[in-house]
Amino acid sequence: MFANFTEETCTGTGATLALAGATTGRIAFNKSFADGDLVAYVLEDSGGIIIVAGVGTYVSATDDITRADTWNWNGTVIDETPASNITLNGGTHTVRCGPVDNQLIGLVPSNPEILGGDSDGILSVSPSTSNSLGGNIVLYGDTHSTKAKDLEFRANTGIELHYDASAGKWDFQANAIDISGIFATSNTTDSTSPTTGSIQTDGGLAVGKSGFFGGDISIVRSTNAKLILNTTTANSSDSGEIEFHENSVKSAFMKYDGNANELVIGTLEKNTALVINRVSGGVTFSGDVNIGDTTDSTSTATGSIQTDGGLGVVKNIIGGQLIKSGSGTTGSRPTPQGAGSMWFDTTLGKPIWHDGTNWIDATGTTI
Repeated sequence: MFANFTEETCTGTGATLALAGATTGRIAFNKSFADGDLVAYVLEDSGGIIIVAGVGTYVSATDDITRADTWNWNGTVIDETPASNITLNGGTHTVRCGPVDNQLIGLVPSNPEILGGDSDGILSVSPSTSNSLGGNIVLYGDTHSTKAKDLEFRANTGIELHYDASAGKWDFQANAIDISGIFATSNTTDSTSPTTGSIQTDGGLAVGKSGFFGGDISIVRSTNAKLILNTTTANSSDSGEIEFHENSVKSAFMKYDGNANELVIGTLEKNTALVINRVSGGVTFSGDVNIGDTTDSTSTATGSIQTDGGLGVVKNIIGGQLIKSGSGTTGSRPTPQGAGSMWFDTTLGKPIWHDGTNWIDATGTTI
C-alpha cells in the first residue's frame, strides 16, 4: 500500500489515473506495485488548487490506478468523507505514494483504514524499523492456514497475548492479569467439575476478602480433601469459625476456641436441638463433650443427649438423678455391665440390683 519515493505524472479527470512516467529522481509505480495491489495515493491537480487523497488499485496491464478518494480539498472546503471521486481538471497531474523515509504516516480521513489486502497472510503493526522489535501486533488473514483470524500482541518476537479465533478464547501466556476494577462474567453455568463453570483455573484461587457463593461448594480431590480455616492471630477465640445462616440470620456455628483448645458446636436458639446424623455407625469423642443445654430427661425424646441407639460409656456417670427404666420377667434379665445395675423384675414384683456377681434384692439376698 505504501512505497517510499514512488511518484509519477498522470492524466485523467474521473475514476482512472493513467500513469505517464516517474518524475525526476522518483520511482515508477510499476516498480513498487504488482497488479491488484492497493495504493495509498495523494494527488495534486493540474490546476494547482485541487488536492486528493485515497486508496486505489494498481492495474499493471494498463499501467494505471483506479481511484477511490477518501479526502479532498477543492480550494474552499475540505471533504473528509466524499461520496464519490472529485472531478479533476484536464491536463497533467502529479500522483505520489507513501511518506518520505523516517517520517510519520498521516491518515487524513476521519475514518481511516489500514488494509493489508492479503487474506491468507499477516499484517504487522510496529513502531520500529522491524516487526520483531519492540511492542508489535500481528493480525492474521481470514484464510490463514494455521491461525485464521487470530491476533497476537508481542514483545519483540515473544507472544504476550494471543486471541485464538478457532477456540474463541484469549491466552495471556504466563503473564499475570492485574485488574483494578470489577471482573464480571455473564456466563451462568454451574460448576460440576474442574472444567465447567464460568471461571476455570488449573492452579489455586486466592481471595483476599470475603467471598459470596450463591450455590453449593464442592471439594473433590483424588487425595484427601481438606477445608482449612486459619486466622492470622494465634489462639483467637474465634479461630476458624464456620457460621450457618438462614435468611441471612446466623442460626448455628462451629468454631475452634484457641484459648480453651476445644471445638465448639452450637445453635443460637434456646432449646434448639443439635443433630449429628450419620448413615451408619456412631460418633466417637476422644475428648470432653460439653453441652450447655440443662433440660432434664423425662423420656427417650427429651434431655440434652438423645439417641435412637445405645449409649456406651466406659467410665463413671455422675448426675443429679440416674434412672434405669429397664424391667421385665426373671427370664429376661439383661447381662450386667458391673455392680450397681438395677432391674425391676416383673415376675417377683420388686426391684433388684447386681453386686457384680449375683442379682440381689434390697435385703442383700441373692435372687
